[in-house]
Amino acid sequence: MPILDRNFDYVVLDMIESAAKASQTKPLNLGGISGSGGGIGGPPGGFIGRLNQTRVSYDIDELASSGIPISGSSLLDNLNHIRYRLDAVEASGVSGTITVVDDDTPATYTVTDTVHFSGAGVTVVDLGAGDVRVEITATGSGGGGAVDSVNGYTGTVVLSASDIDIVDASGYYTSTNVEDALEEIYEYAATISGGGGGFLLGRNWLPFGGASDTSPLSVTGAIPYAATVDRNFTLKSWANGVLVAGTNDGSNYWTIELWLTSNTGGSAVSLASFDTSAFSPNGWERLSTTTFSTSAITTTAANVLYIRGLKTGSPGNLYISGPSVEVDV
Repeated sequence: MPILDRNFDYVVLDMIESAAKASQTKPLNLGGISGSGGGIGGPPGGFIGRLNQTRVSYDIDELASSGIPISGSSLLDNLNHIRYRLDAVEASGVSGTITVVDDDTPATYTVTDTVHFSGAGVTVVDLGAGDVRVEITATGSGGGGAVDSVNGYTGTVVLSASDIDIVDASGYYTSTNVEDALEEIYEYAATISGGGGGFLLGRNWLPFGGASDTSPLSVTGAIPYAATVDRNFTLKSWANGVLVAGTNDGSNYWTIELWLTSNTGGSAVSLASFDTSAFSPNGWERLSTTTFSTSAITTTAANVLYIRGLKTGSPGNLYISGPSVEVDV
């Protein structure tokens, strides 16, 4: 029986152990887990020294994400979260601009260190979520002289009538702004003006009443309407609605004239006229003019204006509406 050399067995075992140590194929137990303060735990034997930053692998994806992956959290996830927040801040515009809302109209300005609001009546209201409202309330009792600025603006300031509030109408109007109050005044005036006179949002109309004849006119020289001159004014325009019942053509037509009577005993003066010769009969038409022989009317020279109808040939009867004579007072 051969005799085994026990030293040979030890040699083989040593060779296997040496090969295992040289290959280092077993896992490295780091022992760390997620936690506050940079994480907790470590390998059983602890750490000696620190890992150089240049030895950490670079992430070529550089994702910007807010969630924690199923596989766990790491330094990579922390960097992803940081990038996500930076993207959100840059997208909000805060990094380079600031948005100022002026009466619901946004305007963007380059960010500066401080936005100053000065003057009396400034109130800042914190609306939360990084949003504040600056309220500027006008102060003073009014009637104390010229206005230097409106809401911080100087120079020419154009205000809409609907933006001017009526604080106390003293029962004269129910409206709370100038535009609606003017509409109320017009509607009231329309009910009392009568005779074709009155005003329409700043336009002045001379009131005419009935005179010696009534529509329809059948005889030449008839005077259906007249107006009293009680103040100085300037004629701007004159318009009349007319209808000729029956014959009306280039040889048989009506001429409508605007006259004024003299206040000094002189002859009446013809101011303007137009005729129906170009119209077909039996239909309402509007005649108008802005040309007058005398446009400036004074109480010292005249006391009455009147409308007169003259016939050429044998036209049908003339139906005539109340005249619209616009004046500047």
